[in-house]
Amino acid sequence: MIRLTQRAWNNVLIFSMLLLIVLFNLAGGLFKSGDSAPSSLIKLLPPNAVVMSIELNLGTIERVGRGWRLLPGGADAQLLAALVANWHQAELEAIGQDRLKQAQVVTVWLAGEEQGRVYLFARDGSDVLVQINGQIYKVLNMTWSALLNVEKTNA
Repeated sequence: MIRLTQRAWNNVLIFSMLLLIVLFNLAGGLFKSGDSAPSSLIKLLPPNAVVMSIELNLGTIERVGRGWRLLPGGADAQLLAALVANWHQAELEAIGQDRLKQAQVVTVWLAGEEQGRVYLFARDGSDVLVQINGQIYKVLNMTWSALLNVEKTNA
């Protein structure tokens, strides 16, 4: 066995840990699983975003405590919660840059942001298209009604 002082063994451990850290950083993608989504897919809303309100042509869906309400008028709180959840789960695929015609304007206000995010939605057959900052995306996993239809109740 190699005879080293305690200080020398500490240095050996420190350098070996640094070497392991460098190796793991260089190996980066080696340990990632192949189940991850393609990099061309993005989410409609940023991860962990807290929606404060969604302004649709029908009215405004706004957060009230942990629930939701539709102004003016009203709608089922569970329906509104499901609609907001759909916004969080919607995946988009970029399809080009153009201008959507006859688009519905939707403004989403997120906690911590001073300005609302403006989305333009349009239908193309059964596909839902959304324009964000001049880029057009196709919504892959949601329908028009899952993102934009709110049924008012007679209240």
